[in-house]
Amino acid sequence: MRPWPSTALALVLAACSTDPAEPQAPEAPPTAAPSASAPRGRAGFVLPDEVAPNSNPLKLPPPRGGLPKAEKVFAVTERALRGAALGKVMPLERVHVDSVEGGDLVVRVPGSYPYRVHPAYCIALPEGRPRHGRPVLVAHRGRLRQGVVTSLGLKQLGVRFVDDGDNRGEQAVDVEDVAPAGPGLAPGNRAVFRDPKDGAWRHVLLVSSADYADGKRRWLALDYGSVALQVDEAVLRPLPLDLKLKVGAQVWVPENGRMQPGEVRELQAPGLVLVKRPIIGGLSWVGPGWVMLPPAT
Repeated sequence: MRPWPSTALALVLAACSTDPAEPQAPEAPPTAAPSASAPRGRAGFVLPDEVAPNSNPLKLPPPRGGLPKAEKVFAVTERALRGAALGKVMPLERVHVDSVEGGDLVVRVPGSYPYRVHPAYCIALPEGRPRHGRPVLVAHRGRLRQGVVTSLGLKQLGVRFVDDGDNRGEQAVDVEDVAPAGPGLAPGNRAVFRDPKDGAWRHVLLVSSADYADGKRRWLALDYGSVALQVDEAVLRPLPLDLKLKVGAQVWVPENGRMQPGEVRELQAPGLVLVKRPIIGGLSWVGPGWVMLPPAT
């Protein structure tokens, strides 16, 4: 085989090489490795930092009574604060108060990260030692509940809950989780008001109150299902804690957040009442904060 001419070989090599005049794409700068502390999603993608929720999404004024000082504090959950609005669900959970910053409470649920919340979204249970046979507010498994004291002890109290409709008997509760319930309109108590839309009497949990620029005092309250609403204090009626009843008495008790008529069928000390609802039917055990006399027409 004859060798290629030197001129032809030079042309072939020139065609296969890159034109030195052709612009080259610049090399991409090296990407910095994500830090070990950055949160990672699936497939190793780095997630953006989570934005803290607004501590006062409803723009509520400071509550009457100031910052809660008690150790037994319930606050609207961090998740609920992110989309908080009147008419939306705003459940409470028991929290530990770490500090106070700029008028907000820095709180946390055990095992979770702290978050800021305005004190108007909090309930601090009152101080004092509960007495036998008296209504109490109870921090029970992270929930705020109502009951009556049935027995006393140094470290634990016997409590019968009155807010679940069942007669479950005495429950042992740590002393530090129980607080005496005071009369009247107060955070943690129950109250009723007549809804101007349909005339129904609604049964709500009181959270906090404040005085507004128009001269009215309003309450942040939670309706059935922890739905948030604001109510003028002038239309609220507290639920009695020392209601004296007899078998056969006509009373009103809540059903799905609305007060319904019923008849007392049985009484059990201290403070437990068995009620038969004639309209809806069924028997239900209730107690202080969950039963009232029919309102006068």
